[in-house]
This record gives sequence, C-alpha cells and structure tokens, in this order.
Amino acid sequence: MNNNIYNRMAKGVAWIASLRILLLIFNFLSLFVLARCLDSFDFGLIGMGFVVVASVRPFTKIGVFSALVQKQEGINKFLDTAWTMGIVQSCAVYGVILFLNPYISDFFNAPYLRRVIPVLGLLLPLDAFANIGIVYFTKELKFKKISQYFLWGYLANFSVTIISAYLLRNFWAIVLGVLAEKIVCLIISYKMHSYRPRFVFQKDKARELFLFGRWVLFSSILFALLTQVDNFFVGKLANVAALGFYQMAFRISNLLPKEIIAIIPRVIFPGFAKLKGNLEQIRSLYLRALQLVVAMISFFAGILMFYPHELTRLFLGSKWSPIVPVLRIFSLFGLIRVVLITTHQIFLAMGKPAIRTKLQIMQLCLLTLLIYPFAGNWQISGIASAVTLSALLACIFSLFIINRMLLISKYVIVKIIMFPVLAAGFMGVVLFAVRQVWTGLSFIGFGVFILGGLGIYIVGLLGFDKFFNYRIKEGVSIVFKCLSTEFSKKEGHCFKH
Repeated sequence: MNNNIYNRMAKGVAWIASLRILLLIFNFLSLFVLARCLDSFDFGLIGMGFVVVASVRPFTKIGVFSALVQKQEGINKFLDTAWTMGIVQSCAVYGVILFLNPYISDFFNAPYLRRVIPVLGLLLPLDAFANIGIVYFTKELKFKKISQYFLWGYLANFSVTIISAYLLRNFWAIVLGVLAEKIVCLIISYKMHSYRPRFVFQKDKARELFLFGRWVLFSSILFALLTQVDNFFVGKLANVAALGFYQMAFRISNLLPKEIIAIIPRVIFPGFAKLKGNLEQIRSLYLRALQLVVAMISFFAGILMFYPHELTRLFLGSKWSPIVPVLRIFSLFGLIRVVLITTHQIFLAMGKPAIRTKLQIMQLCLLTLLIYPFAGNWQISGIASAVTLSALLACIFSLFIINRMLLISKYVIVKIIMFPVLAAGFMGVVLFAVRQVWTGLSFIGFGVFILGGLGIYIVGLLGFDKFFNYRIKEGVSIVFKCLSTEFSKKEGHCFKH
C-alpha cells in the first residue's frame, strides 16, 4: 500500500512538474509581452482588483475541497451538498462585491477600479460552477488528469492575454485572459469527469464538511490577509503605479516558487493524507520533498539576488528599473514561502489544520507590527522586507514544530535547507568574478551566463552530495525514473523500501 502511494506520488510529481515547467515558460513569455505593452499603472490597477477578489475568495470555499480529499471513506454522498454550498456562497460573495464596489474604488482613489472589480468578481461563481467530480483526480492521485485539466485553462489564458495585450495595450488584456481561463476550465471539468452534480443541500453532510473545513476556512482567510495586506498598504499609502512596480517585482520573483507551490498541495497533501498514521513514511517523504523544492528554488533565488539589474534591463525594459531592490528582497521570500507551504501540508494531512491556522495568525500579527514602520522608512522595499521577515520567523516556528511532531533531527533540516543556499552563494561568487570581465550582456549572452551559473550550482550540490551525504542525486534520479516510467507507459517502481 505505502509503496504504491510513493510510486503514484512520484509519478504525480513528474506529471505536475512537467505541466508547471510548461506553464513557467508561458508565464515568462506572457510577462515579457505584458511588460512591454503595459505600464505600471495597468499592473497596479489589476493588482488592486485582485486584492479585492483574493480577499473574499476564502469565503466561497470553507475548506470543502480539503475536507473531501482528507476523508478516508467514500465521498460521493457529500459531493452535491459541497457543490451547492460553493455556488450559493460564491454568488452571495459576488453580490457583496458589487455592493461595495463604489466604496472600494473611492477608498483607493482609483475610478477605473469600478469597471474592473465587477468583471474580476465573475471568477468566483465561474469557479464554483465547475464540476466537483474533479476532486476525485486529486483524491485518487490521478495527476495526469489534473495536468490536462489545468493545461487547457492556462493555454486559453496565455492566448487571450497575448492577443489582447497586442491589440488593446491596457489592463483589460489581463482581465480577459483570466476570464478565458475560468470559462475553459468550467467547460473542461464536465468533459473530463462523468459525475453530474445536482442542487442538493443536506444539513448533516454540510455540518460534517464544515467541522473539518472550518480550520481550513480560517487558515484560508489568514492566508488571503497575509498575501494581500502588503498590496493593500502599497495601494493605499502610495499610488496605483507604485503598486504596479511592487506587483511586477513579486510576479517575477514568484515565477518558479508559484509553480512549485502549485505542485505541493496537489501532490504532497493527498499523498500525506493516504499515509496518515505512518510516521516513518511521512517523515521520509517530507524530507525528500523539502530537499527537492529547496534545491530547485535556491538556484532561481540566487539569480534574482545577484543579477536583478540584468534581468530587468533585458526582459522588461528600463521603465521597470525601480523594481530592482524589491526583486532582491523577494528572492529570499520565494525560498522561505516554499519551505513554509511544504511544511504546512503535514499539518493538514495529519488532520491538524489548527496548527497551520495558529502559525498564520502569528505571521499576520508580525506582519501587521512591521509593515507600517517599514513602509514609512523604505517605501515598497520596506513593505517587501516586512513580508519577508515575518515569513522567515513563521517558517522557523513551523520547522521547530515539525521537528518535534515527526521526530526529525534539527541538523537534518538545517542541512537540507543550507546546502542549496550555500551552493547558490558559491555560484554568485564565481559569476561575480566572471561578470567583471564579461560586460554588456545581450539576450543570448545572458542565457549562456545563466546556463553557466546552473552548471556551477549543480557542481556545488554534487560536492555536498559527495562529502556530506546530501543524497540529492538519489532524489533527482527518483523523479527522472518516474518520468521515464510514466511517459513510456512501462511498469516500474519509483520508490523501493
């Protein structure tokens, strides 16, 4: 049973990772085009709209999806009630958004926001009307299906965004792109799964879902506050253009972390949930997952930390130069965030979502205390620093709790996180020396420069693997074995115990 779960999870990582690599390319190309066609005001205005939608989105879910995945018994009897609850809540929340729209626009002193919020708010009911039967893809670890489902939506988003940006050259390009994604996902959800939900509400089923989902709801509300309070402060204390710069810095620094974070809940959480009660297996899987995600993110963080000027000049243009110091700060935040979210999946899978909620309360309190004085002294760089510092402290507490919960040595956690960071530092030192000789990088030159940096980073990791038993080669070989096994349709096992 456990071997089978390991194999399916590893193959799931292969499928989802392949999807996310493709989406990473799409996101990069989309951001490149949007940065050239739009300005900071457009990004800031859309950023304000997403602040509103993201802040109320948790009230449309109440943790039902996580509750369905976490349940060990059959979930068919819960689906109609869960789907009905989601639709009613989403429509109610959308009505609240429409009512508050004029007041929100006046609060941010952004008249154009009145036109944007009603359209972006449609994302909530569109999401709710999707076929809830697709929850089986996650619960049964059918990651190929999950990949296909999300791929169609992202293709629609990418195509519509690029075409609209070229034709319209304003913020509506982003709005039309996300709407196209949700509409396509809605249609595809009924094409891919045979389940047909009905409008049914059973009080006892709703109550049972809510008993687990309430902590996920609270946690989702806190997560929304944690991820939007900084945008709120920038939009209110500065202006729309400043928020545009801040959003662009975050989007670039979040390109790779976003894709990894998308993998974690869809693969790690359902796998952990199936291993619930087997402490040794959960500990082994957690350490392996943490090692791989930190190794992937550290290289990306190192490039952003050491070469933000070149990235901004070549790919965005000189008009985006104010984001350089914020990029450096957010490079650290991306690494911290991935560690934090990977660790939080343990709390959910082991049926202890209250721990994650309490940690998020602590993080939110720290951010609230830091953000205003930091903003006053260092503006958007100060706000980014407050976000990063509060996340770092929350991450340290989370790792301390997980050490005790899974009986993990502190040295093991430190080794897993620090070795990739040191390898990225080694890469930065070598590339700095090369940069003193090699000036005036072009697109191609910078690409070669990055590939050289990747080679240096890999050499650093292999050095730690050989002399300090880091075992990164073992983890990578597992993923590649699963890729070849899954895509060639051969029988095989990714993990052997």
